[in-house]
Amino acid sequence: MTVTTTDHREIRSWVEGRSGVPMLVEAAGLSGGRPVPAVVFPQDDSMPEAREVGWDEWFEVFDASGLAFRHSAGGPQDSPPVYELLNP
Repeated sequence: MTVTTTDHREIRSWVEGRSGVPMLVEAAGLSGGRPVPAVVFPQDDSMPEAREVGWDEWFEVFDASGLAFRHSAGGPQDSPPVYELLNP
């Protein structure tokens, strides 16, 4: 089962509960050159084109892009964490 939300507290709690880190990907040629929000988890491959940011900056881009966050409904023990950013 999955959950889709735009609630900042719910998203942050889900990500941090799985040791995730908010990142912005500099997407040259994509998204009109605007950064794209992403989340990196410890077991993920590195993303050299991404930079770690604070939650305030991440949510500014998330909200400005009109995105929603879909994630697995399982607990933190579920591995690997699965999420998707949607443009509803």
